[in-house]
Amino acid sequence: MAQRIVSVIIPALNNENTIPFLLNALISCREETLGFIKNIYVVSSSLDSTDDIVLSYTSKFMDKGVKLQLIEDKPARGKCHSLNKCLKLIDSPYVLFLDAEIIDLPPDFLERMMEYFSRDGVGAVAGRKQPVSLGRIRNIISCFWKIHDFSSRLKPKLSGSFMVVKRNLIPVFPENISVDDAWLEYIIRSRGVNIVYDHEVVAKVLEPHGLIEFIRQRIRVNRGYYFMIQRYSWVPPASKPLVTLKAILWLIKQEPRYIGLILTLTCIEILARVIALLEYIVSGDKGSWKKA
Repeated sequence: MAQRIVSVIIPALNNENTIPFLLNALISCREETLGFIKNIYVVSSSLDSTDDIVLSYTSKFMDKGVKLQLIEDKPARGKCHSLNKCLKLIDSPYVLFLDAEIIDLPPDFLERMMEYFSRDGVGAVAGRKQPVSLGRIRNIISCFWKIHDFSSRLKPKLSGSFMVVKRNLIPVFPENISVDDAWLEYIIRSRGVNIVYDHEVVAKVLEPHGLIEFIRQRIRVNRGYYFMIQRYSWVPPASKPLVTLKAILWLIKQEPRYIGLILTLTCIEILARVIALLEYIVSGDKGSWKKA
């Protein structure tokens, strides 16, 4: 069995509908993957039954040799506040960040991700998010994440939803920022450390079902990027226009039927960026943590 060298952080905010799927996916992993995990911290600002669900799994994980711990962070003071509260408890050399809206994981995902750390200079490994959306905009969501996937293949990008990072590379998160993963990527790259993106290690994630939810999500992300631009003169390389354009052209070449969806996405993104800019000018990026 592998040495238990990974601690897991799962920030949760009213995730009663998805947290059972994530915990079941973790507990069903191969013995070799579970063997890497020392602790799982669910840091919760939830007002629904999320906390009770987590507590019901503690003995099941203990039987696997993994300590599952619920940490309450109430009232909600932002995702970064929750992350910092967890990080104070972690002494493992690696941290796995998982989104509470993940509903399925490959049974060997952690084995595959940890292999990359045997390479010189690798400090973080991200997997791919595959959206699960049952709403009317599921094709738009699918198109968006296909573009995101290929952009990340061109320029490896961290995803706070699904990534493993060396603990000594993670400083205290600023609590006034909403794009914690982009900020951490900036910190890691500024230290000359490499990031790996493996598009074959896939986490299925429940995505917004409605158009308004999706637009709100894009506004939040873009508002965070405006903060990064103003404060650090930096955005993730995978999010730069030329990289995005290459990803779009690749998608059109592979699946021409997405042309109409790409045009729709372009309009949505322009709208989201304009609104995000106006919001940022008025109130900055306060690092609010709300469901999209």
